[in-house]
Amino acid sequence: MNSNTAQRAEPGDLDREPCRTREPIRRHRRTCCYEQHHRFEFRCIESRASLDPALHLTLTLTLTLTLTLTFTFTLTIHLALYLDQARDHRPGRPRCVGLGSDFFYANVLNGAPGALDTDDLSEALETTVVEADDEPSLETAPSAAAPDEAAADSEDFDGLWTPTTASEFGYRVDEVLGGVNVTAVGRSSEIDGSLTIEGTTASVDATVEVENIVSDDSRRDGQFQGRIMDVANFPTANFQTTEPINFGAIPADGEQVTATAVGELTLKGVTQTVTVDVTAQATGTSIGVLGNIPITFTDYGIDNPSNPGVSLEDEGIVEFVLVFERG
Repeated sequence: MNSNTAQRAEPGDLDREPCRTREPIRRHRRTCCYEQHHRFEFRCIESRASLDPALHLTLTLTLTLTLTLTFTFTLTIHLALYLDQARDHRPGRPRCVGLGSDFFYANVLNGAPGALDTDDLSEALETTVVEADDEPSLETAPSAAAPDEAAADSEDFDGLWTPTTASEFGYRVDEVLGGVNVTAVGRSSEIDGSLTIEGTTASVDATVEVENIVSDDSRRDGQFQGRIMDVANFPTANFQTTEPINFGAIPADGEQVTATAVGELTLKGVTQTVTVDVTAQATGTSIGVLGNIPITFTDYGIDNPSNPGVSLEDEGIVEFVLVFERG
């Protein structure tokens, strides 16, 4: 055999000699390696791509969740538009404002605050304390006596106190909006009135401008201020005690005491006698009072607020956290 003639490479030669040049080329699911070693040799190896099971499961779940959320959101929008078109719209009213938008609000956007409770009372007083700290020259600041000693001396609290903007006064009503149960809440922090303390008893007088009571829905506020409360003729709501509330003791700083208050609630020009459980809490510079008064609308000459898109019971709650500082 001529020595210049290339010898045929044995099958094992490729295994013994390393590849000097390798370039993966995909053709028809085959990975091929091009090797140059005295001659061109072509070697093909069958391969099948594999995926880690955990990664495969994660990708599958992510895709499924994304598709589910997209479908749900799309269905909600289409249902809202369908219900909106089925409603009898008033002239000039945008078609996007109707039963469909009510349904979307009730299911997606509604975020009414919770009922006022003792935590809200404490938070309101903390807010007032921070504001008072910004004014160190306040002459009504208590002496450096220990909190228990200051609280024990009720004369430190005797006198007239006035409401601060940390106060809240408003309503809470359960309603059915677009076929979904929601809670309507409207509140105002602009309170006029007074708290008069004598010993361990207190008298409360609080007045709010009804037009300042707002919720998270301007449409509801329009109904509330218009046909429901008629603010043009009855601009204010009022609660005042008719006899002093006897708390038994002035609470120590940070503590809360409860008592029963008897007073009069005036809504839409109608006054009714009410009995309400109240909670009081005091700091060195402020006093807070919490109360919730159940009401029946017809007792105050208020027609049932229901309309074609919203259904309400004939009952609701007037709730308040009143925070007072020295007058």
